[in-house]
Amino acid sequence: MNWNKYLAITAVFLTAIGIAFAGMVWKVNEMAESDCQETLQQEVKNLSEDIEKHILSDREQLEVVADILSGYENLDCEEVKNILKSYETRSVISRIYILLPDNTVLLKDGSNVDVNGSLSFDEEASHGVHISGKEIDLLEGKEVLRHFVPIVRDGETIGILYGVMELERLPEFWTANAFGGKMSVYLVERKTGDFLMDTWRNELGNIFEKEYQELGEGYDEARLWKGIMEGEEGYCVLSSKENKENLHFYNAPLAVNHWMLAISIQETAVFQNAAETKAMLYQYGGFVVVCFVIYFIGLFWYRRKETNEEKQRLEMVNYIYDVEKTLFSAYRTEDYAVRALEKIGEMTTAEAVFLKIFDLADEGKLYLWCREGKRRKELTAALEENSFFKDSFLEERKSLIWYGTKDQKAEDKKIGRMIRTTLLSGVMAAKIEDVSGKLIGVLGAVNMKEYWKTPVLLENVTLSFSMFYNNMRSFKIIKEMGENDLLTGLLNRNSYQKRIQEYPKQYKKSLACIYADANGLHELNNSQGHEAGDKMLQCVAGLLQKNFGIADTYRIGGDEFVAFDMDSPKKEILDKIKEIDKELERHGYHISVGVQWEQQITSMDDLVREAEQQMYGAKRSYYEQMGRDRRVRN
Repeated sequence: MNWNKYLAITAVFLTAIGIAFAGMVWKVNEMAESDCQETLQQEVKNLSEDIEKHILSDREQLEVVADILSGYENLDCEEVKNILKSYETRSVISRIYILLPDNTVLLKDGSNVDVNGSLSFDEEASHGVHISGKEIDLLEGKEVLRHFVPIVRDGETIGILYGVMELERLPEFWTANAFGGKMSVYLVERKTGDFLMDTWRNELGNIFEKEYQELGEGYDEARLWKGIMEGEEGYCVLSSKENKENLHFYNAPLAVNHWMLAISIQETAVFQNAAETKAMLYQYGGFVVVCFVIYFIGLFWYRRKETNEEKQRLEMVNYIYDVEKTLFSAYRTEDYAVRALEKIGEMTTAEAVFLKIFDLADEGKLYLWCREGKRRKELTAALEENSFFKDSFLEERKSLIWYGTKDQKAEDKKIGRMIRTTLLSGVMAAKIEDVSGKLIGVLGAVNMKEYWKTPVLLENVTLSFSMFYNNMRSFKIIKEMGENDLLTGLLNRNSYQKRIQEYPKQYKKSLACIYADANGLHELNNSQGHEAGDKMLQCVAGLLQKNFGIADTYRIGGDEFVAFDMDSPKKEILDKIKEIDKELERHGYHISVGVQWEQQITSMDDLVREAEQQMYGAKRSYYEQMGRDRRVRN
């Protein structure tokens, strides 16, 4: 081997590296500015997507609430006020109000505010779903945006639901994190030039009032401001008069309300990384020379390892994304939750994957995907009966992995004894927690073909399942608010109108309508207060529900109740009503009841109307009797 030749080649190569090294040091500042532009561009893109997702998510939530509100005949009723009061969200919307056709706004505390001169129902209705420009809040005098969604019934706008977005809170949700979080974020309304967010000065004005509008060398000031107002994407360097330092500035339009998003970073922060990079280059220059030969020897091995790790990371990212995407709409149907479990099963090579809910609202709820249908029943029974999956996670552990091998640790043997079934030869599980850290369930895979050392595949998607559970609960709460009476717990008028036409399809021998009205509610409210009246309504509702079932008893008005009884003899129904009367008399309450019992139903409206007329007749008799009793006493 000609060592001189190889030494000469190495010397030439090292000399070339030295020249390149010197050039790199000289070029660092230029590269830093280029990297800065790319970083700003990427940060603007990421934040733009985040803002647009926030706005779309808020709009979808408002549309769900507006759809529920459209089912109420009167938007100024207690049920609607309770919905406004109970509305909570972690989004930029802090509260919701309703703009009514008479140009008043129904607030969350139930009061009405006249907004003539500041808000116009007709004008806002003409715009449909939209977000306002910068405005002043009705009550607190803060600068806000309003997110309007019409409340439509039968093609007519009966009100406008809108969420209030406080401009001072926007920086809490929309931030840029590159350069150690030293970046400033601006949100501009292009039509007016108004700032909706400005974390540089922490005050909101107009873009043409700013003092740092002198541009760096090679940039056209007129083109910049014209581009911003016309929605053009661009990069420039601004010279700030306030601190005598350049700002690197990148702007791009948003697909929301003609907004323009911009992010800036001070030049000292940009070149701070460059200074650190140059120092590292000098420090590592000698190290590169010493390790030059070793580098080439290990290059192939390192490259191969990196390729494998990159492939694994990419598979993991795609896996997490697939699970999140599948769970995005899973709160509406359980099929999507099972599909997400299937994706985990394919990744973990498990025979079955399960999600078990421990929260009190859904105690013991089990979602299961099984690779082979013939084993599904056995595995379901084993997982539902086995209390280990709850008891184990009540301890400090966040996850576990267990195989029935001989070399398992003492703790693993304890786990094996707790899993009281021969169906499970391997278990991988991770706890699901809510935002407060409370245990709500466990995600698990059983009988994996591939041997996994850690349960990282499950740990990486527990947050997605926690969000799925929270979305499922929120959807359930909103749905129940639209179908149940909050005071009595009975089904409300919305449910009554949706289900009344189903009864003729369900009965076999007979169908009875029981129409009840609480006597003296108005007088009781006036004499003893509304709390006493509420207790009376709850007592009546409880007895009706007890005798006629929660699924067929409705509160359809302030003091009016309707219940249906299928296939019971008329005498049995009348006996139930007598028992209800006796129980109510013990509490000092009275109701008037009409019962229409038919064996052949031709019209549900006629059935209910006849029961209602009988109730009115009973009510007249009650008050006539009350009048006679009063005259006798006098």
